Amino acid sequence: MNYLIIDGLIRPNGNTERLMQEHISTLGVSSSFHTRFVLRSSYIAHCNGCNACSGDKNCIIDDDFNKLLNLAKNADYIILATPVIFGGTSAYVQNALSRFQCLFNGDYKKLPFLTNSDYNKHSKTLGKLKAGIAIITAGGSSGSFESAEKTCNIFLKMLGVIRPERLTDYNTDK
Repeated sequence: MNYLIIDGLIRPNGNTERLMQEHISTLGVSSSFHTRFVLRSSYIAHCNGCNACSGDKNCIIDDDFNKLLNLAKNADYIILATPVIFGGTSAYVQNALSRFQCLFNGDYKKLPFLTNSDYNKHSKTLGKLKAGIAIITAGGSSGSFESAEKTCNIFLKMLGVIRPERLTDYNTDK
């Protein structure tokens, strides 16, 4: 099984890192069987809205995003880890997510927004269905970051995760 960890952490060795490592250990996955894509140490430019990715073309921006896109397409299990910042995902996750717009401009332009009944159609586009989880931590209460949870859920579904799971840790500042 091919595991991809999309690391949207701002602070290494913090609460999100701890929860992510705990989840990886419960899966029994050694470091030789997963790829960890660390967003904070990667260069992913902002989407500039040029629409070059419309039709059959890929994104023309030459940066680390294309590596992330290929890793995501080939993964069987995706872990998306992010702390909550002002109710949303980290800036690293938001920036990477905006670049995945190329999927809608290219491969998925003619597909409606994905619902559970759309997965068979979607799997033909991505090549395979996946499993995945969003790992989210926040200093505040559970109601303070519904936006981050929804964003992670949509992102994972867009990548072909059938039923995204969620692992959260609230009130970490206390």
